[in-house]
Amino acid sequence: MGFCILRTAKMRSAGSLVRSLQHNSRERPPPNADPEKQGFNRFGTDKVTNISEPVSAVMQRYKAQLPEKVRKNAIHAIELVMTASPEFAGSWSDYLKACDQWAIKNFGGKENVLHVAHHHDETTPHTHMLIMPLHEGKLNSKHFIGGHRDRMREIQDDFYKSVGREFGLDRGLSKEDTKAQHRPPTLAIRAAELAERERKIKEVTGLSAVQILELKERVDLLNSLTPDALRGVADRMERDGYKTCGEAWEKNRANREREKKEAREQQQRAQKVQMQKKPQDRDFER
Repeated sequence: MGFCILRTAKMRSAGSLVRSLQHNSRERPPPNADPEKQGFNRFGTDKVTNISEPVSAVMQRYKAQLPEKVRKNAIHAIELVMTASPEFAGSWSDYLKACDQWAIKNFGGKENVLHVAHHHDETTPHTHMLIMPLHEGKLNSKHFIGGHRDRMREIQDDFYKSVGREFGLDRGLSKEDTKAQHRPPTLAIRAAELAERERKIKEVTGLSAVQILELKERVDLLNSLTPDALRGVADRMERDGYKTCGEAWEKNRANREREKKEAREQQQRAQKVQMQKKPQDRDFER
């Protein structure tokens, strides 16, 4: 049968709103989104298209609606994520539209809606709705999702009765009962960003991450030296015929590796000689 699912998030600044819009509009698609399915995504409420309104245009509407006086701790936007568990066998398109209609009705009407996105390029279809919590000309998120400790339970109950139950879905246990926490794929996103950054650095510099760390160690070492010590390093490099610090560093590292190798070989020879001695000789030495 499956469960109906509703999650909320608070946007406390214009910056967090921009980041959410970039994700929802697919200006910055997440690594778990399938590029081949991106054309199935839908955006908007009245005029639904497969191309999102630009983030800059949404932010212009946000700034135009922003009250003249805004509290420092005000919630600038509320994001609703509405979906169902993967076993849902009904029409995803009809279900997500019903979710949107319920949200518009309960969160101040269409004039409060900043952006709507139906994502079909991830594992489970879902709708993102960004709402500006305007009430009587002020940002007032408490009017919609606060006021008392049971408010979120009431919202979840109403979502189930008005939407989930109509599509044969169950309410499920509340977060207070399960102690569950939603963990967005931030680690996967961060890992993908770091991998892409490393790829670009290697493309420009020709160095891997390990080589860059080694280079940083060299710079840190040189930065720790006094001017006199640096002049001494430069004199030795010139005397040895090296044009760059890198060449001197590589020779120094090669020397260290050669010394380690010689020490290992000497130890192996000593062990071999020890094993070739007669037992009584070894006992005498002890």
